[in-house]
Amino acid sequence: MNPYVSLVEFWVRFDSKIEAQRQDLLADNNLLHSLPSLKSDHSLKKHTRDVYTHDNFYIFQDKFWIRCLNYGVKGMKEGDGEEIFHVTNNIENKGKL
Repeated sequence: MNPYVSLVEFWVRFDSKIEAQRQDLLADNNLLHSLPSLKSDHSLKKHTRDVYTHDNFYIFQDKFWIRCLNYGVKGMKEGDGEEIFHVTNNIENKGKL
């Protein structure tokens, strides 16, 4: 700001900065007190929901969803605290039943 800014221009700039801070605080509050909705019940997505910000989680979920359309989980087994997924490519296996 400079000393030659009119009162109206000062007020408009001040108001826009306050609104930006308000939006940041609302986003932080939303991040702390809510969970993003899941498109499917998958342990990897549940984990990423807990560690990513809401915006980054939704980006991940969209990309994950697109990948799941091309690949399918053929089977899963658990052991030694790990989950092992057997994945098949649905595009290559289309028509092979």
